Amino acid sequence: MVTLAEIVERNTPSELMNYLTQDSKVNGEFAYQLLKKIVLPTAVVNGKKTVTTAGTAVELGSTSELVNGVNVKALLANTDKIYVGDSEVSSSNGFELSAGDQVFVACTDLASIHIDAAVNGEGVSFLGG
Repeated sequence: MVTLAEIVERNTPSELMNYLTQDSKVNGEFAYQLLKKIVLPTAVVNGKKTVTTAGTAVELGSTSELVNGVNVKALLANTDKIYVGDSEVSSSNGFELSAGDQVFVACTDLASIHIDAAVNGEGVSFLGG
């Protein structure tokens, strides 16, 4: 039998939330252990990033430790698509954002996210923690 401590140690906070919300037999001790494991960010990371030359992947930001990921939002002034992905992101493989669209990226390092643009000088704003 798996102990409560093993479940808490082996799972991410979101997986633990699934246990908590899906199992009606969960007791107060499990909920207490879950809440102790949830980590809140100690700082907010935010900014804007533009792509100088369309067709070139640009790192969203310098290495910055994230706890809860980051929201990436295409600037309202953009006239064409933004592409979000890894260091090889392009118009053929990126997650497309039109002006004002946003996506949440679950990651722990801002530098792992890259953007590309269909038009020179267009970009995104971001907010995470």
